[in-house]
Amino acid sequence: MANWCEGKLKVTGKQEDIKRFMMNGLEPVDYFGYTREPLKIDRVGCIQDLRCWIKGTDRGFLNNINVIFDGNDNQVVTYDFDAEFAYSASPEELLEIAREYNLGIEFHGIEECAQYQQDIVIADGKIVKNFGITLDEM
Repeated sequence: MANWCEGKLKVTGKQEDIKRFMMNGLEPVDYFGYTREPLKIDRVGCIQDLRCWIKGTDRGFLNNINVIFDGNDNQVVTYDFDAEFAYSASPEELLEIAREYNLGIEFHGIEECAQYQQDIVIADGKIVKNFGITLDEM
């Protein structure tokens, strides 16, 4: 059984790109990994779900999703998600997602059992920060 690196995943980009990422790059699943009904945007522009697998990751998930799009698709915004990755997030996997959807991505997480902290920043299609440290190294 995996230890989980949990934290915040920030996604920055035009609303249309974030919407495309959410509709095509996320797959709703239950806690056993079984696929559920696809995400939908409701009549007021809101997407809500409890847990989604981030496609393109080994085992990366967004939890407690609640996003409202205001209809201005060209506006650049940042959304903050609760995220968890088995063991640690892969900067290479997040880079591919950022490139595919034209997004900036930041992940800041802690894996408590191994006492590991991880920070990843992806901007302009490049990994600009990939930092991990254990409590022993502090």
